[in-house]
Amino acid sequence: MGRGFFDKNTFNIIALAVLSLVESLQLLIIVVLVFSFIAIPIPALVYKFYPLTQYDVHLKRDMSFYHLWIALGIGLQGLLIFLNRQRLGEDNLWRKCTPYICTMAAILMIQIFAVFKMLLWGNPWWARDLFYFGLGFGILARIFWPECRRLLALIWTFSIPRGLRILLEAGGVGIVSMLIFAPDLSKVLTRMFSYDKFYHLDSFIMSPAWAHHQGLVLNKDICSEYSLIIPIVFDGLMKLAGGFSYAHAVGTMIALSAIYYLLLYGLWRYWTKSAWLSFFALVVSIKLQFFHWGVVPLIWIYPSATPIRYLPDVVFLFFILRFTQSISLRWLLFAAIVNGLALAWIMDVGAYMYLVLLTATAAYAYHNNLKFLHKAIGVLLIPGLVALGVLSVFYGPLIWQGGFWQNTSEFARLFLQGWGALPITDGLNDKQFFAFCMGFVIPVVYLATLLYGMGMFIYRQSRPHLFMILVSVYGLGLYHYFIHRSGVTSYYAVVIPLIFVLLFWIQACLESLTIQWQRGLKIFLCVWALTALMTSFLFLYYPSPLNLSGYDWSQEKLFYVKNFDFNQDAALIDSLTAGGESVPLISSFETKILMQANRRPFFYYFPMMESEHMQGDKLRGIYLHTYARLERTLNQLQDQKPAHLFIQTRLYQGPQAQGYEDSHEGFKLLMAFIRMHYQYQAQGQYLTALILK
Repeated sequence: MGRGFFDKNTFNIIALAVLSLVESLQLLIIVVLVFSFIAIPIPALVYKFYPLTQYDVHLKRDMSFYHLWIALGIGLQGLLIFLNRQRLGEDNLWRKCTPYICTMAAILMIQIFAVFKMLLWGNPWWARDLFYFGLGFGILARIFWPECRRLLALIWTFSIPRGLRILLEAGGVGIVSMLIFAPDLSKVLTRMFSYDKFYHLDSFIMSPAWAHHQGLVLNKDICSEYSLIIPIVFDGLMKLAGGFSYAHAVGTMIALSAIYYLLLYGLWRYWTKSAWLSFFALVVSIKLQFFHWGVVPLIWIYPSATPIRYLPDVVFLFFILRFTQSISLRWLLFAAIVNGLALAWIMDVGAYMYLVLLTATAAYAYHNNLKFLHKAIGVLLIPGLVALGVLSVFYGPLIWQGGFWQNTSEFARLFLQGWGALPITDGLNDKQFFAFCMGFVIPVVYLATLLYGMGMFIYRQSRPHLFMILVSVYGLGLYHYFIHRSGVTSYYAVVIPLIFVLLFWIQACLESLTIQWQRGLKIFLCVWALTALMTSFLFLYYPSPLNLSGYDWSQEKLFYVKNFDFNQDAALIDSLTAGGESVPLISSFETKILMQANRRPFFYYFPMMESEHMQGDKLRGIYLHTYARLERTLNQLQDQKPAHLFIQTRLYQGPQAQGYEDSHEGFKLLMAFIRMHYQYQAQGQYLTALILK
């Protein structure tokens, strides 16, 4: 077996075996298709079963098809060996067969993929049409193979003119980036309302942004759990878009995400010098981040899983790349400035960027034999100074007060102490086996790349490997988000560094191939990624310009319009309070109700309740997670004694009210205080107005 195992005869036999396998599968598909139109005769024996037993009888031809496939494969291989018996010793027989085998295998994969989607999603029209296209194309390709071969040879060596190449690249990137757009935002809002009741959007953006819009100071007058800057930026962008609204907030989120991905494409294009690889990276990242099962039914429900979370990192990574190409301190300086902006944007992401900056500074010092260590250390001071400078613009002297930082770090401290944590095995509990495996694979890939890059940089001073070291450090930092909260929403939320690492290894693997083979494999990767995106279930039901599901949104839209309008309750608040007054409200959809009433929120922890549909009969949750939060809320009521308090009626009275109080100790103590100090005054559609006794 030793020396002759991989000789020319072996390669020729392997080529004929693969050809037999491909053709036998193609013939089997044709036979199965033909027999799918022919009913299976019911054996007489079946009628002798008891009626109930007949339900266990499933007539099928699978065993016959199985036998046929084996016979076809063996027969074709025997025939091919017999016909080519004089050529088995030729050097180039397998090379001559390769174009035909690859072409037919690709056509066969289209048919198998279409059949898979037909079986998985109930025979959708697009999968059925794709199958018949693949089948017809396969038949024509075999009939006209000489012409197809000449066409393939022409394509294989064809060079697209530069102007046309730029036009095609711009058009392709523009179309793909548009896939995350939703022309009809009401569909997005409808779906968010139906599934999540705007719970995550409110806590991340809408509630603190509305408080800022009304003149309140974040983390002084009102709680902002995620960021001191994002709600302010969104408030300003919504004003530019036409006014403060949920539609403008979601539209802004989508637009910023699209811009982020366009910048990412530009960065990948600059780094890889390959339009094909950059396009592949763009499509794969959109598929993984926007259309995976952790963000069912659509990603905008979870703003923290979108690029909004780490928006500045694309500019930061560009400066880091430029630093690794030149080992110049000025690029490190630019990266430090962006790092400071990121610290102000969202502190944890900024902290992970700082780890990258720290590693890059160490590499700079190592590269220069510690000659400029004092300058490198000076760079590390810049992010903190920039972050304080940005925050001082919005918060002034407040940033020097300890209480402000206590408030700002409260959510992070709860998070680090276990609140909201999920076990690393959470994917197994939900039977999400792929997610569970990927949760372990991703950090292994990062660490393996980091260790390999360290060796190459220390041994060869390799600058491309230094960039991979820094990207892997950033990826491992971002992955804390999944390690602490190991849900299926988390591991692809921080996927961008993984795409960089994937591109690095793909490029490394392609380097040993000819230019033609490199281009062919790059095109294959792009087609594969685009097909995976365009045919995924979540994309098919996403309200993009290319929506193929044919889903009827009318009933869901009607439910949204009917149940997300609180005019009667807003009028009740307006009649009992003055403009500019802070209104204590305890209800689902507190943010929307106060927006319609044009009133400030009163409670520091706003919203107080996790929203649930008004007609629902369960208490989803309350933001008084700790005794300290409850105490702060009660002190607000005790000290400021608001004349009116508004509460959702089903929380205050009715058959479920006592059950709600028994289910949450903090809510029970809050209600006890309210009942002691307030009494009934008026009734709205969903709210009850109380007046101070």
